[in-house]
Amino acid sequence: MRCIHCNRQHPSHYVYCPETSKRIDSYDENYLTYTANDFCSNCGTKNEFSYSYCVNCGQSYLAKEHKKNTLNRVAEDTIPNMKIHSKVNINTERLKSTSIENLNYIKKNKLIMVPIFIALIIMIISTFWIKSTALSALGDEFGYYDEETIVFAALLKPDVIEDKISSQFGIDVDVPNFTSFPIMAALLHNADLDFEMTVGAMGETEGIKVDLNNLFTGLLIIPILALIIGGIIYGRMAIKNNWPVYKGILYSIVGYTVVMMILSIFARVSFNKTVDAYFIEGTLKISLSTSFIDILYTSLILSTLFFGSFALISYYGKLVFVKTAEQSKIVLYAYAAFIATFVGVVFNYLYSLVFIMEDFMRYGPEIPHFIMSVYTGIATWLMSILGLFQMGNNHETFSYRALFNGRGNEVMVDMLGTDILFHNMILLFLIAVIIIAVVGYFTFNAHQLNLKDIAIFALMFTAIQLVLVNGFGIKIGIDYIYDQNSIKIGFEIVSTLIVAYILSFASYYCGGYIRKVLNK
Repeated sequence: MRCIHCNRQHPSHYVYCPETSKRIDSYDENYLTYTANDFCSNCGTKNEFSYSYCVNCGQSYLAKEHKKNTLNRVAEDTIPNMKIHSKVNINTERLKSTSIENLNYIKKNKLIMVPIFIALIIMIISTFWIKSTALSALGDEFGYYDEETIVFAALLKPDVIEDKISSQFGIDVDVPNFTSFPIMAALLHNADLDFEMTVGAMGETEGIKVDLNNLFTGLLIIPILALIIGGIIYGRMAIKNNWPVYKGILYSIVGYTVVMMILSIFARVSFNKTVDAYFIEGTLKISLSTSFIDILYTSLILSTLFFGSFALISYYGKLVFVKTAEQSKIVLYAYAAFIATFVGVVFNYLYSLVFIMEDFMRYGPEIPHFIMSVYTGIATWLMSILGLFQMGNNHETFSYRALFNGRGNEVMVDMLGTDILFHNMILLFLIAVIIIAVVGYFTFNAHQLNLKDIAIFALMFTAIQLVLVNGFGIKIGIDYIYDQNSIKIGFEIVSTLIVAYILSFASYYCGGYIRKVLNK
C-alpha cells in the first residue's frame, strides 16, 4: 500500500511507516487532494482569485483535504437537486410570519386601532361641513362665469355649469355632482387637482383645463386636528392597557395611510355625454382627478408627525424628551425639530388669526378665517426664519425676504391688496429664534454643545421646513381658449433651506450655551 506520510509503496503487512514511524492509513493513492483556503493563515488576506500563494506575504494557500468517498459523492450529486429555500423565500416567509404575528396582536388588542378610527371619523364628518361652508362662502362668486368659478362649481354646484353651457351652446344637460367623499378626503390632504372640460356644438368647441397645486393647504387643519385628537387618545389608552407605545403608533400610521390610499383610487371622476342641440349633436366632457402621490405622501407625513408626536406627548408627558433620547439621538433631534416648528407655526397661525385676517380678508369670498390663517400662518413663519417669499405669473416673479426687504415688495402689496402680511417681521424673527433656542436649552443634556449633534438637529429642522415649503407652494394654471395663465405663490427652495439651516444651527447652539452657563 502507499503511505500517505512518505508517499512510498509499503508491503501490505506493514502497520507503521519505516520512514516516519507513523501509522500507515489504508487509503488508496487518490485519497488526498489539495484545496485553496479562502484566507491566508499567516496574515489573514482574503484569497479573492483562488491563488496558490498569498499575494501579501507569500504564504501558501493550499491545504490537504481528503477526497470524498462514494457516499460523499452521491450526497454531493443529490443535494444540489434538493429544493432549498433561497434568501428571497426566507425573507418572504419571515414577512408572512411577521404579518400574521401583527394581525394576531391586533386581534388580541382590538382597541388599539380605535384612536386612529376616531381621527378618520372626525375627518369624514368634517368633509360635509367643509362642503356646506364652501357653498355659503362662494355662493355669490358663482354668479361670475370666470375660469376659477367653473372649477369650484364642478366641485360644489354643478347647476352653474349647466346654466353656462345652456346659455352659450343651447345644450340642456344634467351635470352630475362630482363632490364624492373620496375627492373631498383628497382635498383635505392638499392633493393637487386637475380639471378639464370640453364643450362642443354647432361646429364650435371650447375647452378649459385648470391645474390647482397646493391650493387646499388651508384644509390640512382638519386632518391635523383629527390626528392630534387621535394621538392624545391613543397615548392615554396605551398607558391604561399597557400597550407598547411605538408598536401601536406604527399600526395606526399604516392603517391611516392604507385607508387614504384606498380612497385615492376613487378620487377621480369623468363625465362624457352627447346631447341634441337644435338638431345638431353637442358633446360635453368633464374629468376631475386628484394626485395619488400627494395623498400618499401627505397622509404618511401627517400621521407620523401629528398622531405619532402627540401620542408620545400623551404617553410620556414631561419626560417625552428623556424617553425619546433613550431610543436614539436622531429620534430626539427629529422630535425636537418638529416641536420647534409646530410651536412656531401655531404661534404664527394665532398671530394671523388675530392681527392679519380682518384686513387681509376685507375683500373677496367669505372663507372662514381659521382656514385662511393656515396659509398666512405658514407664510409668516417661513418669512420669520428669513425664507425668500415669491409671487409671480407667466412673465415675472417678485421676491421678499424679511429684514432685507427684497425687490418686489410694493408689487406684492398691490397683488395682495394689503401690506399687513409683512408687518412685525422683526418681532416674528426674534420669536422664531427664541423658540428654537428654548428647544436647544431643554435638550442640552443630549447634545452638550456637540457640533455634530447640533448639525443633526439643524438638518432635521431644515427637512421639516422643506415639507412646509413644498406644501405651501401654490400654483394655479389655467388654459382657456388658447389663453394660458398661471399664478405662483411660494418660497424659493434652495436659499430658504440654506438660511433655515444656518439660523436653526445658531439658535439651537445659543439655547444650549445659555443652559451651560446657568448650570455653572
